[in-house]
Amino acid sequence: VRGFTTLILGLYFAQEVQEIEGGKGQSLLNLFLKFEQLAGYARVLNNRDRTVRGLRRIQTRLNDSKRVRISAEQADQILSNQKVYGLWGLFSMPARASDLLLQRDQRLSVATRAFVEKKYLPLFGNGRPEKRGPVDLLRRVSFDLQPRGRHQELMTALAKAHGRLTSEERAFYRDHLAWGGN
Repeated sequence: VRGFTTLILGLYFAQEVQEIEGGKGQSLLNLFLKFEQLAGYARVLNNRDRTVRGLRRIQTRLNDSKRVRISAEQADQILSNQKVYGLWGLFSMPARASDLLLQRDQRLSVATRAFVEKKYLPLFGNGRPEKRGPVDLLRRVSFDLQPRGRHQELMTALAKAHGRLTSEERAFYRDHLAWGGN
C-alpha cells in the first residue's frame, strides 16, 4: 500500500511543479523519479521501513554520507533502472485499473487528488508557500539532500505520510485497490 502512497504523492507534487513551470521544465517521469528517491530515504531513515524498493542502495548511501544526491540521472537512482523496476513501472497500470490514476495518462483521478489534498498535504504545512513540501526541491534538476540536516522537516513529513495506516487510508485504499474505485 505504501508504494501506492508514494506513487500518488509523487505524481501530485510532480504535477504541481509542472503547473508552476508551465510545462516547460522537467518531464513528469524525471520529477517522479526524484520524489520516489526522497520518499525512499524518508521511509528507511525515519520509519526503518525495510520494504522500500532500492533498500540496499538507500542504506549504503545514508551510511556513507550526510548528503545524498537526488536526480533522475542513472548514477543517483535507487534501482538499476528506477523507471522500469520502481513504482512508475510496476504500479502505474494497477493504479489506473484501481481508479487512482486517469486511464489515459499519469494524472491523478479527481478522487485521488482530493484525498491527497485532504489527508497528506496538511503534513506539509497546508500548502503555505514556504511549506510546499518537496516542490521547491523537485524543481531543481539535481540537489544534495541532507536528510538529518536542513531537510529533516521534509523527511519527517514524508515519513508520516508513509507511516502506520489510518482508518481513513484503509478505507480509501480498500475502495480503490480491492474494489477497483468507481
